[in-house]
Amino acid sequence: MIQTPITPMPETLVRILFVGDVVGPLGLTTVESTLPRLRDDHAVDFCVANGENSFDSGVGLDEAGAARLLAAGVDVITTGNHAYDAPGADALLGSDAPIVRPDNLPHDGPGRAGVVVERHGVRLGVVNVIGAREGQAPISACDGAEHEVQRIAELADIVLVDVHGSWPAEKLALAWMLDGRVSAVLGTHTHVPTADDRILPGGTAYVTDAGMTGASDDALIGFEPQDIVGNERVGQPTLPRPVTTGDGVLMAMLVTVGLDGRSTAIERVTARAKARSVRAGARERPAAAIFDCDGLLVDSAASWRAAYERVLQRRGRSLDDELLAQLNGASVTSAATALEVPAAALHDALEEAFETDPVPTPMPGAHALLASLFGRLPIAVATNAPAELATLALRRAGLDRYLDAVVSADGGPGKPAPDVYIAACARLGVAPSHAVALEDSPVGAAAAQAAGLRLIYIPSAPGDDVDADLEARRLDDAAVRDELLGACELFARSVDYASTP
Repeated sequence: MIQTPITPMPETLVRILFVGDVVGPLGLTTVESTLPRLRDDHAVDFCVANGENSFDSGVGLDEAGAARLLAAGVDVITTGNHAYDAPGADALLGSDAPIVRPDNLPHDGPGRAGVVVERHGVRLGVVNVIGAREGQAPISACDGAEHEVQRIAELADIVLVDVHGSWPAEKLALAWMLDGRVSAVLGTHTHVPTADDRILPGGTAYVTDAGMTGASDDALIGFEPQDIVGNERVGQPTLPRPVTTGDGVLMAMLVTVGLDGRSTAIERVTARAKARSVRAGARERPAAAIFDCDGLLVDSAASWRAAYERVLQRRGRSLDDELLAQLNGASVTSAATALEVPAAALHDALEEAFETDPVPTPMPGAHALLASLFGRLPIAVATNAPAELATLALRRAGLDRYLDAVVSADGGPGKPAPDVYIAACARLGVAPSHAVALEDSPVGAAAAQAAGLRLIYIPSAPGDDVDADLEARRLDDAAVRDELLGACELFARSVDYASTP
């Protein structure tokens, strides 16, 4: 599972965003819609989220949900009394993914109660315990946390404890017991945010409950109100169903910690996401998404430039910025013609650059968008680059796992000719008029539109003038996901966005 890049670690303070229980599909989508901006706006270094209600039924965490949370920017996922309730949970908890389950659950199940993740030389340890009042723990949260906190504290610079339970006194007792030994004790489970956030005398940040992430209106703690009401009446047990439509809210705590492990601040952060209404005449959800590769999904500009420079230097020539700009989006054949070198020589230089130069990195938002589309839409790459080089770059950037096909124009007419997009649609079994192309250059945009695809344009260079169906700054802009998955399924990021201390 892949996590998105984060901001550089500050020299003296570490900021941790702790997201309350993520409830159902709407909770996952709300995280995807709001977390990237939250991380940017609050200079977040680590994000921890409780995901034990994120499965479609609102009970448990499955592999797909975990992948979406991690791709959206969550570094560690905690759980609770439903840790093992989703299909495939044993395998997921037994994997090396940064997911923890309560330490004081019966120990015959797979998984870890503590995990350490590192960013820029700072190690965050996360420990998970459950309240004894939940009926599954043979020992209290205080007794359950003792050994695991001691173990993790020896491995980490900062330790955060998620105590998943309903009894405030038990949570607060745990915080006082661990005051000065851990950086934060933060409560989950009730889905109701509490107003008792504080820093204890020893420097441990505390709140009884961080709240929840999911449906904000016409919902009771994220679920259908009538289902919860039924559970509270004698003889009317009902399996609660998560609310899956309407507005979303993300509730979280932002904890600031010094490198001595003592917290200096704790504040509540709330991000709201308004559901988009269906516009009259709105287009149907597309049948496939087809992406360009270089400059859109993968930042491989340095490798292409190195190849151009190598092939010219071997002929006693140099590369100037004007010529480089003309090569943006060009195929190997077109670039070789412009450089006045044999195509085979340029191909060899590209292979050398991709193999030996710095690893191509995913473009901002690439992992988050592809993870949100994965399993919902067929996804292909249509590129002017040779197929083996594009596949290598995608694999080294960790993006190949999301793709159904990689189609190259190498050996045939490259962009701006429409052939590669027509071929990609054929590989996915969809008509071009039912697919959406995502491009970053005018050359690629012309190819997509000539093939009859709708176009989402995310320019890699300022000043490019393209008449697109949608233009956005980044792949993880909410409008991009909205265009791809349908106006009713996703949310506009920060339509109502608030942070309250």
